Amino acid sequence: MLNTAYKNKTLALVISHSTTSIVHLELHSSITLDRLWLLDLNISHTIGQPLIRCSSLTCDEWIIVDNNTSQLLHVKKDGQIKSVYPCNPSPWNTVLFGSNLLAIRARNSVNFYKLQSKKSFLVLFYLIFNI
Repeated sequence: MLNTAYKNKTLALVISHSTTSIVHLELHSSITLDRLWLLDLNISHTIGQPLIRCSSLTCDEWIIVDNNTSQLLHVKKDGQIKSVYPCNPSPWNTVLFGSNLLAIRARNSVNFYKLQSKKSFLVLFYLIFNI
Protein backbone atom coordinates (compact mmCIF):
# COMPACT_ATOMS: atom_id res chain seq x y z
CA MET A 1 0.00 0.00 0.00
CA LEU A 2 1.48 3.31 -1.10
CA ASN A 3 -1.05 5.82 0.25
CA THR A 4 -4.50 6.23 1.81
CA ALA A 5 -7.01 9.06 1.98
CA TYR A 6 -10.41 9.43 3.66
CA LYS A 7 -13.46 11.50 2.74
CA ASN A 8 -17.24 11.20 3.22
CA LYS A 9 -17.21 7.67 4.68
CA THR A 10 -14.93 6.37 1.93
CA LEU A 11 -11.35 5.23 2.05
CA ALA A 12 -9.11 5.51 -1.02
CA LEU A 13 -6.16 3.11 -1.21
CA VAL A 14 -3.26 3.40 -3.66
CA ILE A 15 -1.83 -0.09 -4.00
CA SER A 16 1.16 -1.45 -5.92
CA HIS A 17 0.99 -5.14 -6.83
CA SER A 18 3.99 -6.87 -5.25
CA THR A 19 4.99 -8.93 -8.30
CA THR A 20 3.99 -6.72 -11.25
CA SER A 21 4.54 -3.27 -9.65
CA ILE A 22 1.33 -2.09 -11.39
CA VAL A 23 -0.55 0.50 -9.34
CA HIS A 24 -4.29 0.69 -8.85
CA LEU A 25 -6.68 2.83 -6.82
CA GLU A 26 -9.39 1.20 -4.73
CA LEU A 27 -12.28 2.99 -3.07
CA HIS A 28 -13.83 1.30 -0.03
CA SER A 29 -16.65 2.07 2.34
CA SER A 30 -15.01 3.14 5.60
CA ILE A 31 -17.91 1.58 7.52
CA THR A 32 -18.05 -1.92 5.99
CA LEU A 33 -14.70 -1.92 4.11
CA ASP A 34 -16.59 -3.20 1.05
CA ARG A 35 -14.82 -2.26 -2.17
CA LEU A 36 -16.88 0.23 -4.19
CA TRP A 37 -14.63 0.26 -7.25
CA LEU A 38 -11.10 -0.43 -8.47
CA LEU A 39 -9.21 1.58 -11.09
CA ASP A 40 -6.03 0.38 -12.81
CA LEU A 41 -3.87 3.51 -13.07
CA ASN A 42 -1.61 2.16 -15.85
CA ILE A 43 1.47 3.27 -13.95
CA SER A 44 4.13 1.25 -12.19
CA HIS A 45 5.96 1.78 -8.94
CA THR A 46 9.09 0.09 -7.67
CA ILE A 47 10.76 0.26 -4.29
CA GLY A 48 12.88 3.38 -4.01
CA GLN A 49 10.70 5.56 -6.23
CA PRO A 50 8.68 8.40 -4.69
CA LEU A 51 5.28 7.29 -3.45
CA ILE A 52 2.18 7.70 -5.57
CA ARG A 53 -0.26 9.69 -3.47
CA CYS A 54 -3.96 10.45 -3.51
CA SER A 55 -6.04 13.30 -2.12
CA SER A 56 -9.73 13.99 -2.05
CA LEU A 57 -11.37 16.70 -4.10
CA THR A 58 -14.87 18.12 -4.01
CA CYS A 59 -17.89 16.11 -5.21
CA ASP A 60 -16.35 12.79 -4.07
CA GLU A 61 -13.62 12.96 -6.70
CA TRP A 62 -9.93 12.18 -6.20
CA ILE A 63 -6.56 13.36 -7.45
CA ILE A 64 -3.60 11.00 -7.86
CA VAL A 65 -0.08 12.43 -7.69
CA ASP A 66 2.48 10.53 -9.76
CA ASN A 67 5.86 12.10 -9.13
CA ASN A 68 7.58 9.54 -11.36
CA THR A 69 5.78 10.69 -14.54
CA SER A 70 5.15 14.29 -13.38
CA GLN A 71 1.38 13.92 -13.71
CA LEU A 72 -1.82 14.44 -11.77
CA LEU A 73 -4.69 12.07 -12.53
CA HIS A 74 -8.19 13.38 -11.85
CA VAL A 75 -10.51 10.49 -10.92
CA LYS A 76 -14.29 10.85 -11.03
CA LYS A 77 -16.51 9.55 -8.25
CA ASP A 78 -17.43 6.50 -10.35
CA GLY A 79 -13.77 5.41 -10.55
CA GLN A 80 -13.00 6.56 -14.09
CA ILE A 81 -10.10 8.82 -15.05
CA LYS A 82 -11.48 12.20 -16.02
CA SER A 83 -8.28 14.05 -16.90
CA VAL A 84 -4.51 13.73 -16.78
CA TYR A 85 -2.58 16.93 -16.08
CA PRO A 86 1.15 17.15 -16.83
CA CYS A 87 3.01 19.09 -14.13
CA ASN A 88 6.24 21.02 -14.11
CA PRO A 89 7.85 20.88 -11.62
CA SER A 90 7.03 17.28 -10.77
CA PRO A 91 4.37 17.10 -8.02
CA TRP A 92 5.03 15.43 -4.67
CA ASN A 93 1.72 15.88 -2.89
CA THR A 94 -1.55 17.82 -2.97
CA VAL A 95 -3.97 19.16 -0.41
CA LEU A 96 -7.35 20.81 -0.90
CA PHE A 97 -8.12 23.90 1.19
CA GLY A 98 -11.83 24.58 1.43
CA SER A 99 -13.69 23.76 -1.75
CA ASN A 100 -11.59 25.48 -4.40
CA LEU A 101 -7.94 25.99 -3.45
CA LEU A 102 -5.57 23.16 -4.35
CA ALA A 103 -1.98 23.27 -3.12
CA ILE A 104 0.52 21.19 -5.08
CA ARG A 105 3.85 20.62 -3.39
CA ALA A 106 6.94 20.04 -5.50
CA ARG A 107 10.56 19.61 -4.45
CA ASN A 108 11.30 23.34 -3.98
CA SER A 109 7.91 25.02 -4.21
CA VAL A 110 4.23 24.96 -3.36
CA ASN A 111 1.87 26.10 -6.12
CA PHE A 112 -1.70 27.13 -5.37
CA TYR A 113 -4.46 26.58 -7.92
CA LYS A 114 -7.99 27.90 -7.91
CA LEU A 115 -10.46 25.19 -8.86
CA GLN A 116 -13.51 25.92 -10.94
CA SER A 117 -16.45 23.57 -11.11
CA LYS A 118 -19.29 23.12 -13.54
CA LYS A 119 -22.33 20.89 -13.06
CA SER A 120 -21.02 19.67 -9.69
CA PHE A 121 -17.65 18.39 -10.88
CA LEU A 122 -14.19 19.83 -11.33
CA VAL A 123 -13.43 21.03 -14.84
CA LEU A 124 -10.18 22.95 -14.66
CA PHE A 125 -7.71 24.66 -12.44
CA TYR A 126 -5.28 27.49 -12.94
CA LEU A 127 -2.29 28.81 -11.04
CA ILE A 128 -2.95 31.78 -8.80
CA PHE A 129 0.38 32.00 -6.95
CA ASN A 130 3.35 30.00 -5.74
CA ILE A 131 5.81 30.14 -2.87
